[in-house]
Amino acid sequence: VTKCDEWAHIKNASRVTTREEAHATCRSLEADLQQTKATACSKYLEAMQGLDEPDCAASLPADPETAELPSMLRCVQETADYWEDFNASVTVLAVSCDEASTAHEDKKSSCDSAQTTFEATFCSY
Repeated sequence: VTKCDEWAHIKNASRVTTREEAHATCRSLEADLQQTKATACSKYLEAMQGLDEPDCAASLPADPETAELPSMLRCVQETADYWEDFNASVTVLAVSCDEASTAHEDKKSSCDSAQTTFEATFCSY
């Protein structure tokens, strides 16, 4: 009986250590993913806050005269080019933020599960 108790104690201690290490490793990876998410989403936010459309767009008349149409067309074309380029770059940033957020949330969920397993194992020890 004594040897059985010693063996059970050693086995449980080893199980606790293994699960504790798995949990610690998971949280470390989660922290890395949190930093990746923060960086990606910060870049996305900065891009959206830094809108700098062509100056001509602010001065487009609401009720134009025929003589203003050529300059308005140039402005519309310039603005369209700006928004097309902006859309392409900001879409990449949005996807990066979304993917980083999902990766972090998935890892957090996994780590929460690992923590529950570790705590249950520790309490049974």
